[in-house]
Amino acid sequence: MKLATLKDGSRNGQLIVVARDLKTACIAHDIAPTLQAALDDWGFISPQLEALYQKLNSGKAAHSFDFKADACMSPLPRAYRKVTAQTYPAYAERVSGGQGSVGKEGLPVLTESRADFLRPPTEDVLLLSEQSDLDFSAEILVLTGDLPQGSSNAAAFEQIRLIGLSCQWRLHAAALRDTPHSALADAGTTLAPVLVSPEELGEYWREGKLGLQVRIAWNGNLIGQPDAGGMAFSFPQLMSFLSLHSPVVNGTMISGGVITDKQTSRGVGCLTEKRALEFAATGEYRSSYLRHGDLLKIEMLDKAGKSVFGAIDTGIVESL
Repeated sequence: MKLATLKDGSRNGQLIVVARDLKTACIAHDIAPTLQAALDDWGFISPQLEALYQKLNSGKAAHSFDFKADACMSPLPRAYRKVTAQTYPAYAERVSGGQGSVGKEGLPVLTESRADFLRPPTEDVLLLSEQSDLDFSAEILVLTGDLPQGSSNAAAFEQIRLIGLSCQWRLHAAALRDTPHSALADAGTTLAPVLVSPEELGEYWREGKLGLQVRIAWNGNLIGQPDAGGMAFSFPQLMSFLSLHSPVVNGTMISGGVITDKQTSRGVGCLTEKRALEFAATGEYRSSYLRHGDLLKIEMLDKAGKSVFGAIDTGIVESL
């Protein structure tokens, strides 16, 4: 099934079920008022949402309406926790000299990022100064159920509730000025309008990885279509590792990091990677970071050319 959150003037919005083709939707308030409420009682709520989803796809759902991404908040406007792992070896090789994707004893490196404000899919990003070196990164993430401490990979796999496409915003100048993980460097996350259940992804979801390409357009020019399936660690592995010393709370977001393809011909998942490739080839950085007036679109299509999560479609606007 596919789920989104409609703007209604509240902090958490109103949960809606979205049709497979992303053309229509219906409000799910009789089942659960918000996505977090659904996650909190997933075993009871999700079958009801699935039944409504099937009705919507067959044209039998009452009071359906046209689905519009610009009428939506982030599908989960606020999360309890967001953790990012850089799981693509090609990114570490190109950007950080092979460091970053694997830590001691071959375990993944996990970092915390803000989850109190998750940006809507079409909301512009306010940028105070172009000297802040604002970058984006296209990422796949999952929402988890509750995981007891020390959960196995198999147990973690069963607790993957929903999968989404996201864009992490980062101010590199702030990171360099303060510390690499400075709170000021984290400019938040934008989510594509729709979160998708694993079974909806069919053949593209294998062993806890999503094997589809993401398309990234910067000012109308396609700069990347990397394949998301090249993770060194699967999402169940990341979840299991996160639970090693403490439980994982229902509704936690875990990202696999910047989607990076081992084939450079498929372009990049962020501007930092683009600049690193330019420097390796020419000895200079030819691309800037994001500037006022820039437009960015990130979308994942299936093999039939249909959008899976809807698009992140946003601009960079000067803040006053």
